[in-house]
Amino acid sequence: MLEVRELTKTYNHKPVVNQISFSVHKGDILALLGPAGAGKSTTLKIIAGILEPSSGQIYYQRKNIIEDLNNYKNRVGYVPEQNDLFPHLSAFEYLQFVGRLYLIPDPTLEEKIQIFMEQFNLTNDMHLPVSSYSTGMIKKVLLAAALIHNPDILILDEPLLDLDFNATLILQDLLKRLADNGKKIICGSQVLEVAEKLCTKAVIMNNGILVSNNPTRELRNLLDLPLLETILKKTIHQTDIEKSAETIISIMQT
Repeated sequence: MLEVRELTKTYNHKPVVNQISFSVHKGDILALLGPAGAGKSTTLKIIAGILEPSSGQIYYQRKNIIEDLNNYKNRVGYVPEQNDLFPHLSAFEYLQFVGRLYLIPDPTLEEKIQIFMEQFNLTNDMHLPVSSYSTGMIKKVLLAAALIHNPDILILDEPLLDLDFNATLILQDLLKRLADNGKKIICGSQVLEVAEKLCTKAVIMNNGILVSNNPTRELRNLLDLPLLETILKKTIHQTDIEKSAETIISIMQT
């Protein structure tokens, strides 16, 4: 279990995250929802071990993560909202760099990269510099980088932002399968539909404060009208989506 206990982060003596507490259990997909400026991204960065909290603690498997922060970070995959790739590197070079940080042997790493690029439809572009990529292509590379070491905890900031429809369907199916395999997943978003499509639990923040912590089914009653996604899915082979998700999980575990 991952526990966030009274987490607080201040800048210039002003709290941007104020005594936030919640937990993520094995198999949970938790939505961290709220408007821009609510403190979501800051909270996700603290949980990922990138930022230090001003106060409060994060416990993983009943152990404070600061007791062995490097080991904890090795068990986390993080997808930021903003592009933080090196523009002069290609996708292949960037993923190779990330994989080597996790001490993945080169033969295994190259196989992982090749399959990720195939599943995210980037094979023809993976040796081009990232500076030539669209924002959606960069998002796919960031997803691959977060998954490549088969993390126990996956943290995604605006996971569906900039993805094309096919990649969105693959990610939705992938996250559900990863949760079924016992991963703990947190998705930060401003969009309620992200919680409805992806998540089992929802934490809502506003002005740095926790205002709600409920199952997503209680967020609102869905209309009886069919979702646009349901209509569009009819034009795409669902078995292809499922096969892509299965392939990604298989190579993650290699």
